[in-house]
Amino acid sequence: MSPSVSPLPTGPLTSDTTQIRILWATEGWELARQLVIERLPSWARLQVLNPSRPLVEQVKNIHVIIPITCPRIPDEVVHNAPKLRLINQPGAGYGNVPVEVAKDCSIAVCNLPGVNATTVAESTIMMLLMLARRVPETLATFQCRQMGGPLGMQLRGKTLGIIGMGAIGKEVARIAGGLGMHVLAVNSRSSTDELDALLQESHAISLHCPHTPATAGLIGERAFRLMRPGAILLNFARGEIIDKKALISALDRKQLWGVGLDAHWVEPADPSDPVYHYHNVIATPHAGAGSQEVFEAMADTTVDNIVRLKEGRPLLNRIV
Repeated sequence: MSPSVSPLPTGPLTSDTTQIRILWATEGWELARQLVIERLPSWARLQVLNPSRPLVEQVKNIHVIIPITCPRIPDEVVHNAPKLRLINQPGAGYGNVPVEVAKDCSIAVCNLPGVNATTVAESTIMMLLMLARRVPETLATFQCRQMGGPLGMQLRGKTLGIIGMGAIGKEVARIAGGLGMHVLAVNSRSSTDELDALLQESHAISLHCPHTPATAGLIGERAFRLMRPGAILLNFARGEIIDKKALISALDRKQLWGVGLDAHWVEPADPSDPVYHYHNVIATPHAGAGSQEVFEAMADTTVDNIVRLKEGRPLLNRIV
């Protein structure tokens, strides 16, 4: 255990705690939730978020919160959850968790880095190929019983710019290299000049960075103006990294070849939002990590941490 990580305030959850109560604090994700439920011991009970009630009213007797893709947990929720001992995020990103507030309240925060890297990277490349070869338009051509279809873009020899070189970004780079693409990459330590060069030189740009104050709106009007005409933009990170108004402007002036969105500004996303109505925009419901292997690993580790909490053993992948 890292020296910066304080121990839990008490030992194992026994004696007066006969049942661990867990809150699934997001809408959707039924398949992932069912895998967790199937693995829970008899002394654990999982309840699902009621979206019609404030979250703060649903945490009074909760020991564990599983946030997934819920909006950022308000500080007041943590302060008004007297039994809360663990916020367990079964994925890498935890920008929706008030980590410092949890630390001040002696509540453990854990995540699961790297488990979905391969699946998200495969989904990213799938989206890149669909946009490059204009699959939605090609399918429409087939429905009209026309031969040929629209001309696509060959990826071999093109440049893929990757913003964020964690486990997912590195796997995307590896697969793209196998397709014969040149890869440029930046991370949080890269300079503005390096980011600008990536935006200017890349035929496709893929976002895999966390949502932080530094990355919020990173792809805005200035970034779009730097991109080469006919670039492809992919977002498998967080919706807030793209300035939606600037994206719509770029689409209106027909600057982009295509846009692939698996992360959205509001989730679940509203299909009536105009940004999803462009012919060259493909959107998926934050499903980039959606494989049987990933969901089973998420469920296994989540339940393992709940058992460890109950027994007073060290937690896996603890952040604070």
